[in-house]
Amino acid sequence: MKASVSALGIAVVGAFLGAPPTISATQGDSFDLEGTISQQSPGKLTVDSGQGILFHVVYDEKTAIVGPDGKPGTAQDFKVGLRVHVLGNFDDSGAVKARRIEIQASAPRNSSQPPPQT
Repeated sequence: MKASVSALGIAVVGAFLGAPPTISATQGDSFDLEGTISQQSPGKLTVDSGQGILFHVVYDEKTAIVGPDGKPGTAQDFKVGLRVHVLGNFDDSGAVKARRIEIQASAPRNSSQPPPQT
């Protein structure tokens, strides 16, 4: 996961000390993260960083959505389980207001693992 140094540092120190990870940021701070969509609803994603930190990401018609092939995408492309790269800023509620969301190509599955259940 990519994040601003100050936000990531606070989360790592908090996790190391046994405290719940928190992000301290001010409105407008630039933020860059990668993770997996764990929940999805219109205008909002919950992205799991894979490090025990969930981020609420909000998007609107001004947000650039890019598919794994680099072509423009839409909100209908978002699915739980997809990996995304989000560029945005913290809003006054602490959510990441996305300027750009890139849907990442799926990593090749190990052939020894069974396919995911649908």
